[in-house]
Amino acid sequence: MSLIENLVWWQYLAAFWVSTWYLTLIRTWRFIVQIIKEKQPDNPMANYTVLHFILYAVLINFLLPVVGLPLALSDDYRKRWVYGYTESIMKRNDD
Repeated sequence: MSLIENLVWWQYLAAFWVSTWYLTLIRTWRFIVQIIKEKQPDNPMANYTVLHFILYAVLINFLLPVVGLPLALSDDYRKRWVYGYTESIMKRNDD
């Protein structure tokens, strides 16, 4: 038996999920931190980047089936996501 015959559907799904999650984090996180630190350096999300990363990395999994593939593949969608996410964080800090 070859390796391909032993893989079942959930292994394909898990590989797709993890790779999409990884690409989403790599393509969005750097820009999110950069924008928040430039516009609001006193923002708690800019000061606690490790905690913010852990929360973002865990909670993005709930949205991954809907936004994961477009975030991983589309520059336009990524820009809209990053700007929307950072604007909402900065608005919350202003209130």
